Amino acid sequence: MLHAACQNLDTLVISGFEIKGLEKTKEWYVLREIRYSAGDQLLRSELDEVILKIKSDLRKTNLFLKVDIETRFSYDERAEVSFIISLEENWFIFPSVIFELADRNFNVWWNEFDHSLKRINVGLGLDHVNFTGASDRLRVKYIFGYSKKAELNYSRPALSATSKIGLQAAIYYSEYTEYPVITENNKPVFIKEQTESIFSNRELSMGIHFKKNKLWNYDANMQIHFNRFKPGQARAYPDFFLHSDSTQNYGILYLVVSYVDIDHPLNPTRGWSINWTLTKTGLGWGNPYNYLSLSQNIKTCRKLFDRCYLTSGLYGKLAIDRNKRPYNLYKSASYSDTDISGYEYYVINGLDYAFLNNEVRYSLTRFHWQFFKIFKNEPTFRITTELDLSYQLNAGYVNDPFYYKNNNLVNTLLYSTGIGLNFTLNDIFEFNVVYAINHLKETGFYFHTRKTF
Repeated sequence: MLHAACQNLDTLVISGFEIKGLEKTKEWYVLREIRYSAGDQLLRSELDEVILKIKSDLRKTNLFLKVDIETRFSYDERAEVSFIISLEENWFIFPSVIFELADRNFNVWWNEFDHSLKRINVGLGLDHVNFTGASDRLRVKYIFGYSKKAELNYSRPALSATSKIGLQAAIYYSEYTEYPVITENNKPVFIKEQTESIFSNRELSMGIHFKKNKLWNYDANMQIHFNRFKPGQARAYPDFFLHSDSTQNYGILYLVVSYVDIDHPLNPTRGWSINWTLTKTGLGWGNPYNYLSLSQNIKTCRKLFDRCYLTSGLYGKLAIDRNKRPYNLYKSASYSDTDISGYEYYVINGLDYAFLNNEVRYSLTRFHWQFFKIFKNEPTFRITTELDLSYQLNAGYVNDPFYYKNNNLVNTLLYSTGIGLNFTLNDIFEFNVVYAINHLKETGFYFHTRKTF
């Protein structure tokens, strides 16, 4: 309940929600994501803020390109308000011919490997991010070329209209004839075989999702890994699996608690989010991989002035035990969007880390086009694009007690600044170019892509 009734006309009771424009998404899933329910009370002075939060709730689902809200009032027995929500759905199905870089980012592939076409993966994939209309995702992928990969993944955040439980299951396979086995000067050192596999991974994943309320979520995910490393190379690089092992079988349990009020993961305009992840590697008695770590991510966004927003993120990880990790499980910077710009050519691994990212974005222009239906049971094909300028100021620290030799970017303060141009497509894909300078006074243009799903 938002507020106790104070005066008849100053207090409004929510009488309901009318949802318009749905083509694929289930109405019950839309209502599930809105933080308010019929019967809640609010002050008339809070109405604009309530509308803003409803828009935020629906935008963060990534299912809608446009959200318009109107209000209707009734004063029969009490002062009531209903919300008429008009939606334009995103495009959900992505059949694709995959053209994927084998390297960790475009900048490394272009400059350090001379944009070699031999380091390209190709394949076929199908990604449906709203398979039955409940924001459930089906992903099928097969990739070959520089490496071989296969994936079958399905996740559903809610089993039914009344369920708070969601489920996820996946199976993955990957195989490599070239793979990094050590880091020197904060650059990965690769070994390569002509035809034989050096490293392979088979993974099973199962998860359960619990939505406590409109903002708090709890997740438990278990992964089982079966890794293989060529025996001769295992003896040459004993720390890759530790102890010169050529097999590595282990389980991982992730326990996640999250509060999400921010309105979008890529291009937010308001709100904040926080999550804590407890990771236990090594399940069962006698497992040689027995590690425990805790990570926390905080992200906030607020409006500075018209079309200008400040987004800040604080990301950290602490290893609760201090045992030495195998090299292949020892990752932190240069592998995710929490990295700091200006260090794209480096790999900065460690046991613990902390990153602070600040970005000011100014929206230059936004376009929206509506076309036609391609598939009968799918939404109308629409495209929304946004172009904005950004300024970044970032800092970070990575603690590495084990592999720090010849890696001078660990155990030291990292910081950078830069300006960028960002292009966002359908609020799902983002392409950006950043001109950055790091603490080593290295400068350059860096290209990135990110996506919400």
